[in-house]
Amino acid sequence: MQDRHTFNRISIAPSIRFNLNSNTYIVAEYNLNWSKSRGADPTIPSVNGKPFVLPQNFSVADPNLPGFYNWDHMGSLKVVHKFNDNWKFNGNVAISEATWEGFDMTTRNPVDSNGLLTRQVRYTHYNGANTIGQFFFTGTEVTGPLTHKILAGADIGIQQTAYPSYERLQTDYLKINIATPTYGLIPDSLTNYPITRVGDRDEQSWQSYYIQDHITIFPFLQASLAGRISDFKQFASWNAPEEQNQRFTVFTPRFGITIIPVKSLSIYSLYDQSFLPQTGRLANGGRLKPLRGSIIEAGLKKEWFNGKLFTNIAVYDILRDNITNPDPFDPVFVTQTAQAKTTGFEVDITGKITNELSVIANYAYTNGRVIKDIDAAIVGKLPYGVAKNIVNFWMKYKFSKLDFLKNFSVSAGGTYDSGRGGGTFSSDGNYSKTTPEYLIFNAGLYYDTPFISYGLLIDNLTNQKFMTGGYWNAEWFYKAGTPTAFRFNVSVRL
Repeated sequence: MQDRHTFNRISIAPSIRFNLNSNTYIVAEYNLNWSKSRGADPTIPSVNGKPFVLPQNFSVADPNLPGFYNWDHMGSLKVVHKFNDNWKFNGNVAISEATWEGFDMTTRNPVDSNGLLTRQVRYTHYNGANTIGQFFFTGTEVTGPLTHKILAGADIGIQQTAYPSYERLQTDYLKINIATPTYGLIPDSLTNYPITRVGDRDEQSWQSYYIQDHITIFPFLQASLAGRISDFKQFASWNAPEEQNQRFTVFTPRFGITIIPVKSLSIYSLYDQSFLPQTGRLANGGRLKPLRGSIIEAGLKKEWFNGKLFTNIAVYDILRDNITNPDPFDPVFVTQTAQAKTTGFEVDITGKITNELSVIANYAYTNGRVIKDIDAAIVGKLPYGVAKNIVNFWMKYKFSKLDFLKNFSVSAGGTYDSGRGGGTFSSDGNYSKTTPEYLIFNAGLYYDTPFISYGLLIDNLTNQKFMTGGYWNAEWFYKAGTPTAFRFNVSVRL
């Protein structure tokens, strides 16, 4: 956690359920959140190409910077009705509003030859409102030798965001010496500057209808057929008049097949398409194109020890068009990569090896490449944020066979990450940069009784320095991972 950063939140979330009869119930919920944060964007630069020169708690923020406020609330109503043993209806309507306003500090500049780091003050104000409805039926039908599990429904909604004002201030006055940082700027100097009244807004609405039929053909053979037709409308006031409105009507299919040679083994393959309009603003202007994608996947799922342990092995090929990422040079904007392709495989292990020892483990290998882009220099390079190797593992042992320790258990695990792309924004032509690999370890100690449980968790046991995200632009600009941290949890069962 960086110094001079605070976060306070108050949340209220009442919920009530009405059982109208044995087949129908209604759930009404309301969520209210208020928060205030004080600090900065946690992105910091490397020094002479070396990350972690600045201490993990180094802060860009000044303690006299006013806070950033967020207020949001949401109300929802859910209805569930069971027609009979085969068919059920689910309906959910939610309405939400939110406001964000305040100041924070950031940097997108390298440390200069005098050891000075230039900072910016940002004022941001925007409002959002959403209305969403989801309605679907689930059921089972039999036609001759075939058994159908059916899902059919609709998804409708409207999302509106207004940006009344935004401004940045960057002057020599805001520079800070990284060797001997001095804080305590005059408060008025951080806020007393003209605010640009932007008056921008965007809006998107959609209607989507879908149906899926999961068919059991034989006990050893299943097929899945699904399709979604969607109509999207978008408006963005910052585009040229002829480009402010967009409309898309698309059909996206999904189908798969599963073979079950024995009860504990299944072999599957699937094909799926996706389509998602995107909101955001390009620094060079123009429309933001929708995200399109397709995936081909095949794999094996196996149960072991009478269902106590599960393994899954999958291979995949993913193609995505118009990938959006935050613009590293100005977080108000976004960037788009024309097309990227990733192929890889992953292995998952979940369950109990013995009655005392449980395990969750995952390994994923991904080979990603930019296939098309306006900037020909990044074609063939690793897409931003895609990691070549990711390992997650967690094991927990319960001392159930030892009477004096039967309420205790211990856990250990960790995460390994390597080859994560970070160079496609580089201004020095070094597009092949990957963030430094890291391996972090975590552990836990637990004490359980029928009514209360205690847990002590230790994250990053070895205080490893690592990036949770970063990009290269003549220097690394990154978010430092959390140093060693302790958490103590208490759970009460009534």
